[in-house]
Amino acid sequence: MDFSPPGSWRPDSRNVEMMVCTAGHVDHGKTSLVKWLTGCETDVLRQEKERGLTIEPGFAPCSTAGGISVGITDVPGHEKFIRNMVAGVSGVGMCILVIAADDGLMPQTVEHFQIMELLGVERGVVALTKIDLVDAATRERRVEEIRAWLGGGFLAEAPVCPVSSETGEGMLEFHRAFSEVVAAAVRTEPLGVFRLPVERVFTMTGHGRVLSGVPVAGRIAEGDLVELVPGGAQGRVRGLQCFGRASADGRSGLCLALNISDFARVPVHRGQVLCLPGRLRAASVFHGRLQMLDRTGLGLKNGEHVKLHTGTAEVQARVFGLETNRLSPGDSTWIALVTDEPVAMSLGDRFLLRKLSPVRTLGGGVAWDIVADGRRPRKAEALRRMQDMAACYPRAGYGDREAAIQLVERCIEFDAPAGLRQNDLLGLCLLPEPLIGEIVAELEQGGRILRIGRDRLLHQRVADAMGEQLTEEIQSRFARGERLLDASTVAPRLPETIKAHVLAQLAGKGIIDFKGNRILPPGGQAGPSPEQDLAEQIMALYAETGFNSPRPEDVPEHIKASPGQVEPVLRMLVDEGRLIRVSAKVILTRAHMIEAQKRVVSAIQSHGQLDSGDFKFMIDSTRKYALAILEYMDRTHVTTRIDSVRKLAPNHEKRMLKHP
Repeated sequence: MDFSPPGSWRPDSRNVEMMVCTAGHVDHGKTSLVKWLTGCETDVLRQEKERGLTIEPGFAPCSTAGGISVGITDVPGHEKFIRNMVAGVSGVGMCILVIAADDGLMPQTVEHFQIMELLGVERGVVALTKIDLVDAATRERRVEEIRAWLGGGFLAEAPVCPVSSETGEGMLEFHRAFSEVVAAAVRTEPLGVFRLPVERVFTMTGHGRVLSGVPVAGRIAEGDLVELVPGGAQGRVRGLQCFGRASADGRSGLCLALNISDFARVPVHRGQVLCLPGRLRAASVFHGRLQMLDRTGLGLKNGEHVKLHTGTAEVQARVFGLETNRLSPGDSTWIALVTDEPVAMSLGDRFLLRKLSPVRTLGGGVAWDIVADGRRPRKAEALRRMQDMAACYPRAGYGDREAAIQLVERCIEFDAPAGLRQNDLLGLCLLPEPLIGEIVAELEQGGRILRIGRDRLLHQRVADAMGEQLTEEIQSRFARGERLLDASTVAPRLPETIKAHVLAQLAGKGIIDFKGNRILPPGGQAGPSPEQDLAEQIMALYAETGFNSPRPEDVPEHIKASPGQVEPVLRMLVDEGRLIRVSAKVILTRAHMIEAQKRVVSAIQSHGQLDSGDFKFMIDSTRKYALAILEYMDRTHVTTRIDSVRKLAPNHEKRMLKHP
């Protein structure tokens, strides 16, 4: 009887859309089912002979009834299931849970199901195999047992399909059900930059070192430079294959083999991660949310050693509860993980914890915080930090744009209490640089973050908290009888640009007054302060000179004041947004910068593009000012530069400077 699936994968099929994993007890028929779906024998030695060394052991492609190509990973052994399931979970869209009709539910079936739930698999189909070995009554009883057991879990609504790989009974019905679940499970790619946990390393004659695995995010192409973490070695991708076919590029969720001959003399091993250079750092201290499995009878003592699985890495680690000193089955709690060796685990990565003896799965969770410097914070401080993060940014990650926005905002608020540069976000968020720029501009436009000075980002809540701390310190000193406070003695560890901004905000609210560089109680002097007089002179100068404004270092000469007097006031005006620092040498009033934006946008809307050489005539100024304004608009993603012309960026109106 021919019961081949109607959508068998062919070498000329289109690219694989996602990965599907099998799970179930040993000898319940997983490999036979995969062979029927794919036409591939997933035994490692046979596969190496039939399909070449470039395909990962246990991975094979197939097509659904709807024409969607998917890759299936079949892991016949229990230990391999644990290792490979964690490695590929970010690319796995669904599972096939295999249960033999003669045995029914077994301990490994239950554990595999629990692990998939811990690792975030959301969809699947159940194959009740070997129905040719039981009678009809037993078959029906098994189906009822399975449905009752699935209960409220992630497979509660999954189809349960009785099948026989020997007779073909139920196989076509299974393929239809499998195809329907695949169609519902196909999802968009995660937004992160390229990361591939190394699954296997081998050498091919004439090509050199080959690394294979399933990327958890991003894309890679021939010629791209990559870095090994931990380790730091860098190399260029000389060749690439996806499921045994040569390909110019590859993406997350697909089984890739990368030829990197530069690693010929570099120690490479399973557990390392390939990523874009400079974007990922290994660490030994992590904070996360752990869900302990229930009904295992196994707990955890504070500081106990366990086996940590994340990506393809397997290392020993100690577990410390942040809310309790002993973890019991079924607990869900915040923990600190301290690994015996550095691991390239990233924010949002999932992990499993297994007891060393007896070797059993304890639970799993998600990494919420990476302590890159290795210094463990105090337990109370770490717990408060985790709780605050979870309350403010419950979806932070790489799943979609909203999750990415939460991730960037979270890093600005929690990872840089004294502010950070936009480039610093590249090492904190594994997101493409252009996307980070767009998100920062959006957050800044919405008033959720502040840009202080030239390129320091500060979250508005952090700025408000600093204002409260400075107010408390200043009022405490006033209460002790001090009346003129040197600003340099207030919060001396706070960066000067941030302190100047916060103090200016306090002055604007009437909480303090200034006299020179000294702080005094509100109403402590009559009339405007010298700084206020100076600020008005500077504003008048820039308003008068328009698009031919003086360089910052020339301002003191224009208003007959010393550089020491002018520089802090100039910084204050820029921090307040009354002046816009377009470049290091060009400052404009906010009104003039808004007018320049209008002229640029109007010209591009009329002619489709704007030549940088023409813009200087539109503002009746010089090339220096014209280029500075256009480059500022490029940085803020209002315009996009293509050679020597500008075009409007997508959603440019959301990022345009506006009147307060």
